[in-house]
Amino acid sequence: RLIREGGFTQALAVARRLRQIAPSREAFYRLGVILKELSQYREALEAFRNALRFRKGPRHLAAQILIHKAHLWSLLGHGPRIRVCLRKAERLKPKGQNAYNLHFMMGNDLLLRRRYREAITSFATAEQLARDQRERARARSNRATAHYRLGEFAEAKRLLLSALRSHRAGGWKADAASTRINLAAVLFDTGEYAWAFRLILTAARTLNSTGKVAAAKRPE
Repeated sequence: RLIREGGFTQALAVARRLRQIAPSREAFYRLGVILKELSQYREALEAFRNALRFRKGPRHLAAQILIHKAHLWSLLGHGPRIRVCLRKAERLKPKGQNAYNLHFMMGNDLLLRRRYREAITSFATAEQLARDQRERARARSNRATAHYRLGEFAEAKRLLLSALRSHRAGGWKADAASTRINLAAVLFDTGEYAWAFRLILTAARTLNSTGKVAAAKRPE
């Protein structure tokens, strides 16, 4: 409950106490999630490592922990370790939210490695696995980035417009602002300068009012 209400500092004290009283995969997992939210990335990695040492525990949680570890390594800039975690998670054949997060993260990793065709496939799979319109739009927006890098501007534009409609319909202002910026980049390359400038101005107003930029999707 403390985590849901944003009381991460209080939740951290509780999680550490529970880890001492009843150490388990679940106890170390909760501790890792809280440490991650508090940007204590190295400590979070250690908690997740300890969680995986327990043989007993829900199978789906092992995949979830590995996906969290992959995200942490991406935040710390360790590409090879990202891929080790993702491969291990993939072997567990995750389902539901874990499957979405896995393919989304695989797509992001492939983007960074400039393997754009493979990234497109991963994001398309994530889109099919999405639980809601927001997740679907995020995967679609990232898929557009891969098409843009390949010089396929028409497809990138189509996907970004679709993602933007979803973000606007859902009221996800920061996501919409991020998508507008990406769409503006495409429009500059296609010579649609007036439209691109309007999108940038709208995105800037949104970001100024919300005080944030849409963050990369984190595993839950």
